[in-house]
Amino acid sequence: MVKKELVSEKIDRIWFSLNRVKRFQNMGFEEFKKDQDAQDIVIHNLFLIIQNLIDIGNHIIADEGFETPGYYGEIPEILSKEKVISESLASVFKKMISFRNIIVHEYSKVDIAKVYDILIYGIDDIKKIIEEIIRYAKL
Repeated sequence: MVKKELVSEKIDRIWFSLNRVKRFQNMGFEEFKKDQDAQDIVIHNLFLIIQNLIDIGNHIIADEGFETPGYYGEIPEILSKEKVISESLASVFKKMISFRNIIVHEYSKVDIAKVYDILIYGIDDIKKIIEEIIRYAKL
């Protein structure tokens, strides 16, 4: 059984981080590209968002007794297979995990244009994933 309190706490953390990055959505790309502080805040909070989504996914998988993922990239596939999230959002989630891995392991290679793209266009996908998790967990 999914521990609703744990999932809710992690979702609250995601909302907090989303609010931190949303304030930069009004920046144009050229301004964002020049503002290292804005980049750092957005990158760090995107990492926190993705990590919390991974943690929630792992928790649901473990508590429901679903197939154990061999690596983070399998989490979205399992969640989709078990009807926790849609297949299309699982694909987006998997890309988020790849982006998270770049942040963690190759920080100097983070593509600022990609960060900006996620900031402008990816936030809605994050919200949709959260909504599907909330629906599944009956929060």
